[in-house]
Amino acid sequence: MAQEDSNTARAGSKVDPCYSTVEYFSDPQRHSEDADFKADNFLKVFLRSTRLNNLKVSSIADVGCGSGDIVKRIAESLRISGFNLEKIRGYDVSPHVRNIRHAGVEFIFGGFCESEDFVDVATLFDVFEHVPDTIGFTKAVAERCRVIGFHIPLDYSINVAIRDMFHA
Repeated sequence: MAQEDSNTARAGSKVDPCYSTVEYFSDPQRHSEDADFKADNFLKVFLRSTRLNNLKVSSIADVGCGSGDIVKRIAESLRISGFNLEKIRGYDVSPHVRNIRHAGVEFIFGGFCESEDFVDVATLFDVFEHVPDTIGFTKAVAERCRVIGFHIPLDYSINVAIRDMFHA
């Protein structure tokens, strides 16, 4: 990674700068072990909601996509369910995302909120614990999509915050 890429990502990021380094995501499969669980549970709620509200979905952005496995699984399931997805993107401020490849998914090294992108659905799986201004970040994401899907980590607590354990 070039030094200027690192500085650019850090200066404009709404997340802790430690996530902008190669070290944080040195294992490309980090946290992939529960990707199916998270995607499947999101889809149970989301698909029911799309039917009830007659939502049309043609674009998705997974913000803080990590390994990319969740957005890949969601896109595959939505296509099987009959959605014509024209744009599927995974955003991450960690440079590891440059090396992820899944057919039909574009991975972008950078912040979704700083992009020009607008999508039908933005998903955030276990992102809150990495963002200093959770409310501001959520509002910024909401300005760039019609629907937001969250997976909120249960370990996000005052106890964990006080001990600064989010970087582990």
